[in-house]
Amino acid sequence: MVNLVSTFIDNEARGVRSCTEFSEYWLASLKVIAVIMFIIIGVLANVGVNPEHRYIGGENWRLPGAPFVGGFGGFARVFVTASFACELW
Repeated sequence: MVNLVSTFIDNEARGVRSCTEFSEYWLASLKVIAVIMFIIIGVLANVGVNPEHRYIGGENWRLPGAPFVGGFGGFARVFVTASFACELW
């Protein structure tokens, strides 16, 4: 902890440029690590490391009528909802 605080103080003493380079590098690394951890946790939860200790895997693909539960209208409703939720620009 002391090392981290001294690193921040050192970067602040050198100026904004070094501080932003330092922060940008570590925060970008933190985002990459978070995405990798979410993927690992998701895979573990699917293969049985969950509170119920059961394999979830492709369970939802074996529902009667899947993926067209509700017919083509149900399938189309999902795309309409997704199109309103998506903001590409």
